[in-house]
Amino acid sequence: MNKQERLHTIKQSNRKWLLQRLLLALPAGLAVYFLMRTDGNIWIGFAIIGGVLLATRYFFSNEAEAISQLSDQEQVKRVVTLQYHLDFLFIALLGLVNPLAIRIIDWSWIPVVLIGGALLYILWAQEKLDQQIRWLDPEQPTRREIRRF
Repeated sequence: MNKQERLHTIKQSNRKWLLQRLLLALPAGLAVYFLMRTDGNIWIGFAIIGGVLLATRYFFSNEAEAISQLSDQEQVKRVVTLQYHLDFLFIALLGLVNPLAIRIIDWSWIPVVLIGGALLYILWAQEKLDQQIRWLDPEQPTRREIRRF
């Protein structure tokens, strides 16, 4: 299967999950609201964000599995899985750690530096992993190509 056929397969798979992913945005926003409120019960936010993170992990696992199945090389499969783990880590950091840091520390640059540093590191790591995929299997679509397609 060439790269265009693989990208088409990924696009079809992503269309199937689009509505479910969009429906996760509402409870995620609600959870962040409860986590950042100073007068509310923080445990409601933890429960909602926990459920959202579990659902996100499920979607990412399915997508990583579908994309990694397009290549026969085990190293490519591991790199693709690692990329999705990094994406999940960033979402967990953004959705859980950042609101709690903002809530605990009234005004500080720590949450901004934490999220900014994590974003820069994850972007750098994703680029390095994309380079590794290009080197291992030139027909395997990279994360950047999947996002553009």
